Amino acid sequence: MVLGPSALPAALAPNASEADKVAAAKKELPGIPFYNHYGVCTKETVWLEPQTTLTLTVTADGGKPVTQAITLNNQAFHDTTPTPDHNANSLVTALNEAQGKHQLENTGKFCPAEVAKNWGAVRDAYKVTPIKEDSANAIQTAENDKALVRVSNTADIGTAVDYSRVYYLNARSPLIGTGTVDAKLNSDGTLGEGSASVDDETLGDVLTAAATVGSGGLTAWSTVAAARITGAPSIQAAATGVAAPHVVVRDQQSKPSPCAAKDGWPEVNDNVTYEFTVTPGGFKHDYKSVTPLEQLGGKCLASDTAVGGSYTVTPLGEDSKPEKKGAATQPSAKDGAPAPKP
Repeated sequence: MVLGPSALPAALAPNASEADKVAAAKKELPGIPFYNHYGVCTKETVWLEPQTTLTLTVTADGGKPVTQAITLNNQAFHDTTPTPDHNANSLVTALNEAQGKHQLENTGKFCPAEVAKNWGAVRDAYKVTPIKEDSANAIQTAENDKALVRVSNTADIGTAVDYSRVYYLNARSPLIGTGTVDAKLNSDGTLGEGSASVDDETLGDVLTAAATVGSGGLTAWSTVAAARITGAPSIQAAATGVAAPHVVVRDQQSKPSPCAAKDGWPEVNDNVTYEFTVTPGGFKHDYKSVTPLEQLGGKCLASDTAVGGSYTVTPLGEDSKPEKKGAATQPSAKDGAPAPKP
């Protein structure tokens, strides 16, 4: 027979103290304790936050290199109406064409401030701003601005263990005879297999009860492989195409004016070398919420957003441990998730 549910014994609680365990060990339990499963709905929404880092290194007159880098959000290369001085695609093209070593000209064409004249404007127009993870409005705004790209939105039915209630497997003892109970528990404390028998010598009856409870657990959450962000065609060209060094032979009778130091770039008197790289990157934002099916009326449907559960933020293209934020995803009585009625 199965008894229960009853109050959770202190010794079986997930964070039971040694004193609780000692006190519980002295008490006689009504049978072999085990836990039960209940249905849950796991909702998951995944966004990608593509980012692109532009790095420009300027070496003036064979001196010490000066490097500046800017990281742009996804909108930089998907803006349909960029202004001339805020055009990220044009900036990438210009910097790619300027790569190599150059002799100064009187036109000032190869002065660092001229080559990277829109560097600051593009940086300020498409700078990466923190996203308030627990705000549905902030996430929706980031998605509308193309800073976030939604790649999946799913809802799956699974099971979770109800640790707020404990059940017992036992058998009635006859007046004359013996009673036996056998049980195999799963690693999460739920009942895997169980049997109880009574040998009543007077009646000659043997009562056998067998129960098999399928083991289970939370269904596997959807994962989205970190994607490599390639960006616009101009970015691809910038990442793969390296312009051949262009050397201009200047007029020996007319020495060009030096390039003044400006916007953090060095002064150039004779020659300058440019090195330019484009590095894709960004983050994956993974939101999950786990809700008992009982609270949802038995329906498990994907919603517009999973804000309100938990979330992780993981760098794209890295195997590092994700930065965990938000509340726990496992519902329990402590979290306010009601256990199913017996």
